[in-house]
Amino acid sequence: MAELEEMLHAALMEPPFEAPYRGPQSMKKGDCEYCCSWHGEIGAFWGEEKILRKGLRIYFLRFHGGAIS
Repeated sequence: MAELEEMLHAALMEPPFEAPYRGPQSMKKGDCEYCCSWHGEIGAFWGEEKILRKGLRIYFLRFHGGAIS
């Protein structure tokens, strides 16, 4: 599990400037690959992230959010 935690932490430390919802669209570290996709804008968005190890999914999350006015 340390591999999963390290990959997720590394990805969440690199959010894209134009879409700071979770992590980057993709990132690789060792045997792990982080993938994230999102839809919408900062006012209302949703997306999914996953981590694969050697091509097998070991983590999956759906997220959503938006600006509070």
